[in-house]
Amino acid sequence: GMVVDKSGMVVVHSDPSKAYQKDESPEALNALAVEGVRRQDIQADGKSVMEVVAVIKAADEKKWGVLRLGMSREALDSAIEIRRSEMSQKLDSEIRLALMTAIVLALLASLLGYLFSGRLTGPLNKLMSGVEKVRQGELDTHIEPGGTYEFRTLGQAFNAMTDAVSKCFA
Repeated sequence: GMVVDKSGMVVVHSDPSKAYQKDESPEALNALAVEGVRRQDIQADGKSVMEVVAVIKAADEKKWGVLRLGMSREALDSAIEIRRSEMSQKLDSEIRLALMTAIVLALLASLLGYLFSGRLTGPLNKLMSGVEKVRQGELDTHIEPGGTYEFRTLGQAFNAMTDAVSKCFA
């Protein structure tokens, strides 16, 4: 990087041997013409460089000179590629974690579904077995009410019904 006054004199340079020299290169002249901030691609020492130029103003708000900061495109491209590779690896890791989490949750949901299905089907199977016996003529059939409050109530109602039907046909 360097600081150049409005006459083109390099006041500060990252390479001290280039300080206090007038720079009249086309890149320097373009940089001096900047108002505000601008990005420009230049050639320096045979290398492609991305340079950012910003105006330096004096206390009276008049243009004093410019600040030129450059970075080789090769170094920039390398840094971008490294960052892109890191982000890709992180994204792959996040995707694997999300996939494993989804698989674990699906297995857990399946297990819970299997466990809770027994709580539903067990009392229903008992009731269906009792209904089948009544259909075959065993009117005094009783079932053991179990499960949730609703299933116990249904089982008790079934037993009360079979008691009433068997009294009618007794």
